[in-house]
Amino acid sequence: MTSFLCQKITFWGFGALFLILGGIASGIWPILFNEKLRTKLALSKDSESFSLWRETPIPMYIDFYMFHWTNPEETLTKNAVPNFVEKGPYVFREEHQKVILGWNGNGTVTFKQIRKWMFEPDLSSGSLSDKITNVNVIAMTIGNYVKKYIGYAPLINKIINAFLKNLETKVYTTATVGELLFTGYDDPFLKLAHELSYIIKKKLPMDKFGWFYNRNMSADFDGVFNMMTGEKSLDDLGILKTWNYQSRTSYFPGDCGVVDGTTGELWPLDSPQKAKATIFATDLCSKIVLDWEDETTIHGASGAVFQGKSSVFDNATSCYCIDTCHPTGVREISTCRFGAPAFISFPHFYQADPVFRKMVSGMEPSEKNHTFDLTLHQITGIPLGVNARLQINVLVDKIRGIDFYEHLPRAYMPMIWFNQRAAITPDLAKQLSDIQIFGYLEPCFFAVAGLGAVLLIIGLFLWSNGKWKSSTMARPLLQDPAT
Repeated sequence: MTSFLCQKITFWGFGALFLILGGIASGIWPILFNEKLRTKLALSKDSESFSLWRETPIPMYIDFYMFHWTNPEETLTKNAVPNFVEKGPYVFREEHQKVILGWNGNGTVTFKQIRKWMFEPDLSSGSLSDKITNVNVIAMTIGNYVKKYIGYAPLINKIINAFLKNLETKVYTTATVGELLFTGYDDPFLKLAHELSYIIKKKLPMDKFGWFYNRNMSADFDGVFNMMTGEKSLDDLGILKTWNYQSRTSYFPGDCGVVDGTTGELWPLDSPQKAKATIFATDLCSKIVLDWEDETTIHGASGAVFQGKSSVFDNATSCYCIDTCHPTGVREISTCRFGAPAFISFPHFYQADPVFRKMVSGMEPSEKNHTFDLTLHQITGIPLGVNARLQINVLVDKIRGIDFYEHLPRAYMPMIWFNQRAAITPDLAKQLSDIQIFGYLEPCFFAVAGLGAVLLIIGLFLWSNGKWKSSTMARPLLQDPAT
């Protein structure tokens, strides 16, 4: 009877025990684990995550690469293809600080953002005094105003021609890297723009030009954000509800103008399991949608990799077209950038229509160097690493009736590209790896329940087929001595 009892205990006893305990644990554990994650990840005045989000918790850098126009005179007088040489990187350490405007009863927080940039000469290839020649952006902006709002009007064109002749300047300019980035430089065209504002009905809100002029340490430039805190559900953590108090922008119609996605710092818990990751970029006044690409491990922490594909700047999405649709590979942001004929692309026109690289020379697109990628932790959705690579271009073209622009080729001129990069530290990655272990317990509990079910099924099979026999029934009581 001992063997019979052991068989019953093994298959039915342990089977039932494993099935019940595994089933209960697999049902309760996700609730307990998600609640623990919520207390750690959801934003509140007293949460652990708030202090990490309010100020940059990991080293963040932005690498600037400047495009130097080597043959402007040959382009203007001999119809030569504009040639560009990349200079850089000019590396800046970047720090973010949030200014809280209010915690709201609907599970959102309203805030502004201060960004601080500090030059890192030891990490850079060049100095801020390096001189760069490229298109005069203000001149192109005025030209775009004239083309868009005035058109061909002989009398007004004569007035503008007279203004331009008095400036004694050119369609290209030379300035230092420091001036082009943060300090800004005086430009005669800015004065002209103010004088012509009564004609073109537009006014540039700046006294100097620089790509990041007046942005360093500004709490106002990026605007006002309203974001889900994740207190109600971690699947909403980091999702923007409004930007500048609006749920959609006036810069793009339809779905393209909807404020959606995250700022890139906090992500919903289920983001790593989704096919796409959406970032709302204030510099573009619109969103960037990345596609799931792969899985990876950084310092022991498992992550899902998302990358920017050609679909990011696919102008088949017609609501991103302003007045006209441009070839795939760029997004016009003129309405977002004070009327400048500015276009965003991936660096060196990576993944763009070949027509852009035929208009200029010197472009060398590379998947390794020019891909926009983001890695999110598989369990928490916390960013493990990012390389946000984008390029600013300016469209130049002739303008009928304005002599100043008559020798310009039609081309999307590359101005500057940057890589905003960050990677999690080993210490923080270790903390995520520890969380990761607990996250993997749920499938273990399912496995235990599954093992219990298998044992019960085997026991049922043996019982139904009369395979269970006691040890005493397995041999005769008396053995024949003759055998």
